Amino acid sequence: RLVVLMLLLVRLLVWSLACGVATSDRYFGGWLWIEEDKWGGGTRPVWLKNTVNLLGLSFTDPRSLTISQEQEDVILHYRDQHTIMVTIGGEAFGSAWTQMLASNDSASQAAKTIVSWKQQYGISGVDLDMEGQVETSDPTIAATLIRTIKKLDSTFLVSLCVFGNPEDRTLHNYLINTIMAQESLIDWINVMGYGGYSQDVQFIESYTKAPRSKWDHPINKAVPPQKVIIGMKATKGFSNCTPPDYGEMQQYVETNNLLGVLIWVFTFDNSSLQAPWYDPTCQQGYVQLCKGLLKLPNCGAPDTPSPPPPPTPPPPPPPLFWSVFFFLLFFKFLVCWVGLSSLFRCFFLSKNHSQDKKQGSYCNPADPTQFIDCPSGAMERCPADEHCVQTAPTSVECDNS
Repeated sequence: RLVVLMLLLVRLLVWSLACGVATSDRYFGGWLWIEEDKWGGGTRPVWLKNTVNLLGLSFTDPRSLTISQEQEDVILHYRDQHTIMVTIGGEAFGSAWTQMLASNDSASQAAKTIVSWKQQYGISGVDLDMEGQVETSDPTIAATLIRTIKKLDSTFLVSLCVFGNPEDRTLHNYLINTIMAQESLIDWINVMGYGGYSQDVQFIESYTKAPRSKWDHPINKAVPPQKVIIGMKATKGFSNCTPPDYGEMQQYVETNNLLGVLIWVFTFDNSSLQAPWYDPTCQQGYVQLCKGLLKLPNCGAPDTPSPPPPPTPPPPPPPLFWSVFFFLLFFKFLVCWVGLSSLFRCFFLSKNHSQDKKQGSYCNPADPTQFIDCPSGAMERCPADEHCVQTAPTSVECDNS
């Protein structure tokens, strides 16, 4: 029995690898820069779909909370195999949170719009990137935003972007110390490190090993490492396309049970958006992290194009009733305009006479100035100021008396 069970486990593992299913519960991905108001154009990186399992769609303006058509197209392409987080805010939108965070009511209304994106677009959750001016806002209202999101849908993911050094970050620290530590309503934090390996580890441990000092540390309780994703800069921020920092971070993540790694930033190929740390031809380091963290066999494999839509089937033939109807309608047209009606004129005029009108001329009872020659059915008209007179059963004269 033990041998049979082991064989079944082996077969299950082989099947999982063959189907491209990750054997890791970690995340590796990046923020994909496609702003709603700064669509940079370009084409999707062919390596991206099979290399990451987490994408932060950056950025959405907190004032409009609008998903653009370009962003919707990206969601539609990646959502079936990826965790898609819509990133609200960012450094450029630091002052754009004023309306949303003006009151608990406005925060609650914004939460309703945000949660509706799951049903409307198929996203997994929202990534809150509160930088700049918004950091001086009332943190309790930001807490209301998160509470309402989770109240409306407890499965809707919420991540929070935080700085590497938590000192003087009142808003973020309040949310970590209350909403995350006490209420467990933040699923994970994205530590925006963007340094090398050693510096990024220091940033991580500012949260996972907090408080460093019981007298002066803004984080009251250590954040569980499985709720921490480290943000690293893209490959162009290093000296080569496979920086040793990636390999070292992979080992650190696995050893310390972190949730994963997120790269800042990816863009579309040939995009007009300028990302100094990103080089579309330098993706080997991402493949390395994919293999190490996600354990996928097809890391870096080209994205296969979506199959063309099936051809539109031809319309069904019309029912017999309508076929007969349109045939009769067409036949009537021929009768009226091609001259077939002349075949019937003689027949109808014969009702006023006892003789069958196969030959002869007959006055038109509807117009005294006209007469008809049979059997041709040709309609003739008397000269001006004259009218038709039936002088005999089969003959007429035009008279002006």
